Amino acid sequence: MDRTIRASGSMIDKQIGKLWDLYKDKTAKLHIQPQIVSVILAVPSLSGNILAMFRPEDKAIAIIEDVLISNPEDMENIFLHELAHALDWYLYKSSGHGQTFRECCRMLGALPEFSRSHVRLSIDKQNSRREKIKKLMALSSSPFENEAAEAIKKAQKLMIEGNISPEVDDKRIYTSDLYEAKRLPFWTRELAWYASSSSGVYNVIIPGNESRIITVHGSVEEIELALYIFDYVVSAADREIKAMRAKGKSISKGSFICGAVDVLSEKTKGTAEEKALMVISKGNEKLAKELIYNAVKIRKTYAHTSINTSSYNLGHDFGSRLDIKRGIKIKQIEED
Repeated sequence: MDRTIRASGSMIDKQIGKLWDLYKDKTAKLHIQPQIVSVILAVPSLSGNILAMFRPEDKAIAIIEDVLISNPEDMENIFLHELAHALDWYLYKSSGHGQTFRECCRMLGALPEFSRSHVRLSIDKQNSRREKIKKLMALSSSPFENEAAEAIKKAQKLMIEGNISPEVDDKRIYTSDLYEAKRLPFWTRELAWYASSSSGVYNVIIPGNESRIITVHGSVEEIELALYIFDYVVSAADREIKAMRAKGKSISKGSFICGAVDVLSEKTKGTAEEKALMVISKGNEKLAKELIYNAVKIRKTYAHTSINTSSYNLGHDFGSRLDIKRGIKIKQIEED
């Protein structure tokens, strides 16, 4: 399971495709047969304010999304730097910036060092250009002919300066894994539904040969909230169940959490907040289907299980005492 929040969108996917082409070209020239990189991820940010990283444990290269849509030369240099880390790990099981890493940089034609501040400045300039272009394109529909023509002229100039394609769609959606298991317990679906209805994310269960994964889709803030809610309820429920079992009570975890989820969902049922979150969730569903699942038919599934009444009632009582909002700032959501 990968809790990394990752970005998807037409622009980002196109740039990742270019990086895969670069990867294939470089590894083919070096006659490297094994797959030394398994996945290239676009992420909103990385800890320590870094721009990219290679993860040896799953052979993933993560690059912040702004790098992918900024200067193409910076994007290529940063990717090759991380690919050198991947090659260094493959050849020498080394993960630093020492002699073997520099040798790998030489083999790939990568820069062993680059100015992070220069790249950040380039990203800021490119983002500024994009914002100005959006405003100018809005003015291009002005009823005043001269104003519209001047807006288009300025927008085209900025596009040329930043090598920005006018027809590129900048829609984006973010994704993270919520829970993974060979066989998903019934309570995970119920709790995932509650996390979705409380944050606005869109849930999809991804089937696999070895496991099934509940994924969530939405904005970065919405996903962070969904992850928090899911983990908070599970952690609090596990502590409560452990204490009850220590007293000799027989507790079904699934029934207990289902009872807690039912009473938690009742607290916001029919409120303006619930209606607004449903609108947000529908928007995320539409965007996810457009950007990620456009070639996949998603069908609704329903799971059935037997409920232990005693455990359900104990969970219901537990949920009525649980303050899910404690310790987290809940953003205000307004209906359009």
